[in-house]
Amino acid sequence: MCSEASATAPSHVDCDRGDSLQAVFRSSGQGHATHPSLRPGAVILVSGTCNENVEVTEAFDGIVLDGQGTATINGPDVSRDTLRLIGVENFTVRGFTITGGRDGINLRGVQMVSIQRNTIRAGRDGIQVHRGSFAMITDNTLQNGRDGIVVHESSAARIGFTSTAAAEPNPNVIDSNGRHGILVSRNSTARIAGNTIANNGTSGAGSGIRVDRVSQADIASNQIDLNREDGVRVLQNSGVNFGTSGTGHFLDVVNSTVAPNAGVGVRGQVGGYAVGGQGTLTGTAGPKNFADLTSIDRITP
Repeated sequence: MCSEASATAPSHVDCDRGDSLQAVFRSSGQGHATHPSLRPGAVILVSGTCNENVEVTEAFDGIVLDGQGTATINGPDVSRDTLRLIGVENFTVRGFTITGGRDGINLRGVQMVSIQRNTIRAGRDGIQVHRGSFAMITDNTLQNGRDGIVVHESSAARIGFTSTAAAEPNPNVIDSNGRHGILVSRNSTARIAGNTIANNGTSGAGSGIRVDRVSQADIASNQIDLNREDGVRVLQNSGVNFGTSGTGHFLDVVNSTVAPNAGVGVRGQVGGYAVGGQGTLTGTAGPKNFADLTSIDRITP
């Protein structure tokens, strides 16, 4: 349970001393936090290893949850997400190692949630953004049982940066996930820039980035290597826009491959389209494949 100090002003949670994150994020059941001092702008510093599956609701808008680069949240129940955020706004999760559970971080109906500087190794997906959510995902390392990042069900994400005015990206390393590095699906959008997306599909198959089911992604200045299927696969009436310049702002720089992906660099299928620069994006079967006549290739060298 929380210490006496954290019960009145939960600015520091030490799980190695018996504190509980879930105790801090317990609401009254009427949309209010039980801790009156836990208002928007509050920073909760966490230390130690928190062996619990944690759920945070809309009673806790505007909170910064800070693992200080050393804290761990380990979800012992593999049927539940390690950290689930429901309906919150302007919430930040940073500086944790997040392990165990089903999904590492599951975002449901949230807005302006920032996921920064975490290492996430979960049983299923590292970060799942769904049910009309918007998230900014930067500086994380993701190595998970299924997908690194999933954006679906009419959701949106910025992956690798927070602001279009930034001079440089804040890249994620999305590496050695069981299936896809990034999946954008079911009427969703993502802007993906500056990341390293490599070695995904360790369970047997998976692309670096897959965009499907009437979704769209802007993809620029990423390094996309050694994925077990294609670097980028776009299908089912979805589209991708690639960066076009060799140099310039990172949101409009071509993508690159150093070590080829197992399939092709870019594949279009079932009404998928791709526009923009190829860069050096490639695979062992070549730079691209739009042999499916329903797909549209508008890629330039």
